[in-house]
Amino acid sequence: MKPYLKKHKWALAIVWLLGALSVHAQSPAFRRHEPGGAFSELQIHIAAEDCKGYLWLGTSEGLLRFDGVRFERPAASGIPQLNGKPGALYCDSKGVFWAGFRDGSIAYADRQGQWRLWAPEEGLPAAPITGFAESADGLFWIATYGEGLYYYNGKHLNNLSEDEGLPGNDIYTLVQAEGQVWAGTDGGIAVCSIREGRKTVSVLSTAQGLPDVIVTALLPDDNGNVWVGMHDGGVAHYNTKARAFFCPDVPWKQGVVTALALLEDRELWIGTDGSGLFRYSLSGGQLDKMNGADGLVRAKISGLHIGQEGQLRVMTNERGFYSANLQFAALHGPQGSVQAVLAGNRHRLWAGSPTGLWVCDLLQPAPLRFTPLPHPSGKALNIISLYEDDNGNIWIGTFGQGLYILPDGGGPWIYFDEKSGLANNSILNITGHGQHVWLATLGGVTEFEINNNIALQAPAAVRNFQQESGLGSNFIYSVFADSRGRIWFGTDGKGLSVAEGGNITNYNKAISADRDTFPLHTVYSIAEDHAGRIWFTTAKDGLFSFDGQYFQRHTYPDGVRNKGIALISREASGLLLLAHHNGIDLLNPVTGQFLHFEEGAGITEFEPNLNAVSNDREGHIWMGTQQGVVRYSPLGRRRATYPATILERVFVFLEPVDFQNKTNFGHRENSLVFRFSGLWYTDPERIQYRYRLRGYNHDWIFSADRQATYSNLPPGKYTFEVVAGLDDRFEPGRAAHYTFRIRAPFWLRWWFILLAAAGISGGIMYWIRFRETRLQREALRNKEQIENRFEVLKSQINPHFLFNNFNTLASIIEEDPALAVRYVERLSDFFRSIIQYREKDLIPLAEELEVVKNYAFLLEQRHGKNFRLDIQDDIDTAGFIAPLSLQLLVENAVKHNIASAAKPLRVTISVQDHYIMVENNLQPRLSPSDSTGMGLKNIVRRYELLSSSGVTVEKTAASFRVGIPVIQIEPL
Repeated sequence: MKPYLKKHKWALAIVWLLGALSVHAQSPAFRRHEPGGAFSELQIHIAAEDCKGYLWLGTSEGLLRFDGVRFERPAASGIPQLNGKPGALYCDSKGVFWAGFRDGSIAYADRQGQWRLWAPEEGLPAAPITGFAESADGLFWIATYGEGLYYYNGKHLNNLSEDEGLPGNDIYTLVQAEGQVWAGTDGGIAVCSIREGRKTVSVLSTAQGLPDVIVTALLPDDNGNVWVGMHDGGVAHYNTKARAFFCPDVPWKQGVVTALALLEDRELWIGTDGSGLFRYSLSGGQLDKMNGADGLVRAKISGLHIGQEGQLRVMTNERGFYSANLQFAALHGPQGSVQAVLAGNRHRLWAGSPTGLWVCDLLQPAPLRFTPLPHPSGKALNIISLYEDDNGNIWIGTFGQGLYILPDGGGPWIYFDEKSGLANNSILNITGHGQHVWLATLGGVTEFEINNNIALQAPAAVRNFQQESGLGSNFIYSVFADSRGRIWFGTDGKGLSVAEGGNITNYNKAISADRDTFPLHTVYSIAEDHAGRIWFTTAKDGLFSFDGQYFQRHTYPDGVRNKGIALISREASGLLLLAHHNGIDLLNPVTGQFLHFEEGAGITEFEPNLNAVSNDREGHIWMGTQQGVVRYSPLGRRRATYPATILERVFVFLEPVDFQNKTNFGHRENSLVFRFSGLWYTDPERIQYRYRLRGYNHDWIFSADRQATYSNLPPGKYTFEVVAGLDDRFEPGRAAHYTFRIRAPFWLRWWFILLAAAGISGGIMYWIRFRETRLQREALRNKEQIENRFEVLKSQINPHFLFNNFNTLASIIEEDPALAVRYVERLSDFFRSIIQYREKDLIPLAEELEVVKNYAFLLEQRHGKNFRLDIQDDIDTAGFIAPLSLQLLVENAVKHNIASAAKPLRVTISVQDHYIMVENNLQPRLSPSDSTGMGLKNIVRRYELLSSSGVTVEKTAASFRVGIPVIQIEPL
């Protein structure tokens, strides 16, 4: 064996038996999703995405929300209708999500996710809801099964039924196209609108070419036309401009069409009632049955839905639902590894394998078949490269067996080998530009010039480039012609070479814009982006880009998952596709953003072969792998290239808050929990999160959890940011934000501090003034107390008082010496009390009563039975009273009233509501007695200084009563 064959023994393969191999159509990989748990027995009938990207599912027992990982009931307690069976789901132009149920009830969720029952003034239908739509004039339409159509103009709900021209009141489906609503009925299609308040209905039926009047499914396309699914007639396409139906030229014996889904006007997916799932190719006109999942073979399809990521969701009569990523499809065959693939003209797919050349007519009826195209001599060819030139000739590169050319239109195969001028008989890659074709071989590069639809066979038409010609290495893995006519070569161990203007430049070192230098070794595959930059993959060093002056290396931190990338190709939108053993990556060369696909997208056992890639005219990219052929289909406008990040709930001390409207919290509402989700249905297990709370911590926290907790936040302004990423790759522009403020307690706010300062200043001023006032009042009080005490003392020791007491004493000395002694003792006790209490403001009530008793004894001795003092026995003596106040009141009673045998004077002391009451019968003297005038007035003034409770005075025709408050404080 030659040395270079030993070095590249990976290209040797076992020769398989030849024969026609039957294969399925390019079938996506279907996955089954079952809710499990409490939802394990639910059947899922319909699906729709809301404005945030959540997938809502209508089941046999209500609504479920699916985020790719979890199935959840809607958070709407108190709305039992949500547990009914939904018949229609719809997200309107304002982001409101609607759900119609079989019992006629309708619920909706606003953009914040709050569910409410819809209750128009006219009431709701009593028939099942089967569809929603919006017309161009802003009307909201509702389809029912039994009551026709309803439309809502923002104020009133109106009905449109058979009486106004509907072909039937049983509506199966409702869509909007060309500004009008289209309803599928038992009598054809009703196209409805409201013009100047008038209901307008036009009917499309068999007279207009509709194959079947029972229309069970409708689906508008991007051009305003409508696909129609029928009970017996299969599918049809209505062109709204030509006003004509087109029926696909395929026999339909699959029964009732129940659902339709359209992938960017390329594929029509058809669900049936018991015959499974079908795909109709709009370009090729083929109808393929999907047998990729056991549950789909004879399934009753109740609903189809294509999401923003290009995922097809299939709802069946079984539990759960199926999904498949429509960007990828596998074509299993031919036998053995597909080492080269070519998407040629005329919808032919060529494959090169260790067993030879295979071809598949993509327009043939299903099932597709790869047919071997053996060499006329029967020689087994180990094909490792394929190319179709501008003339339709197929160039076939082999491993060690030279080059073969299959002329367009037939004819003998043309053969070239080293004897014919090839640099080497092992041809790893072929490319062309205009009338030139280049071959990458294990012995250098061979250039062919083709002439008038035939390959030149003369050896003089072949030119070789080798190390002797300036090429970096003779082992060439790839050759690529860029938009400027330059030819790039990927070498084995010597980096990148380029031929331009007859000169060859070799790059075995890469210099970055930062002047960093790193060696270039083995280059596998080459591509060019829209900006003219050259991208190439290497065996061990990752991905590189070259702008003509500087190189840039892209490794794991940039999103490169595998350094050994087998192939690279540019899709029509400008994204670069890279294939390696970990899966397939899409790179946006402008932003540097990567999108990774692997098992979650249906890519399993993926082992791409070196440079086995081909782009067709429809934008598909075909890749050859060791298991067969994989087709990648770009999704254009539908593509969601990164997970959607949603902030779901905000909790304060575990209580949910309306964070859409509430952004201010009190200082005690400072423990917050944020719950969030990342929506990436293609592969939800790969989602990671990073979050931070600006104003609290500026460093990102990385986690797979869907919740972040912040406790005891200090007052301040904060912004919570969270972004979902894939494989530790995050797109900052897709972060969800929530800005809020925790208010400081009022005692730390500026206005309170200013008020507090002003209050303190004012308080100090007030205290100073109050102190001055109090001192003045205290001085006045002391003065008045001194005067009062003096007046009391003066009144009690005035000559008349002394004269009366001495006369009384003199009269009883001779008559009753013992009584005289007692009288002197009582008189002495009375005057001792006057002297003892003259400096006090308050004395105990018990002591005051003793003074009164002594004073009453003196009066009783002087007046005899004409005077009587009664003190109640139940008086509570707790408390204090102004000294001699009761004595003065008793004295006043005697001074101002008659006390005689005919009119005895009775004075009573009792307690009433914390007051000591002194009451006497009123019998005024005819001529007033001598008085200082300070008695009662003195008492009132004293209590104004001592208590907030004043002295009460009550005078009637029969009595005179004075109430003195009992003070319950310690004496001063």
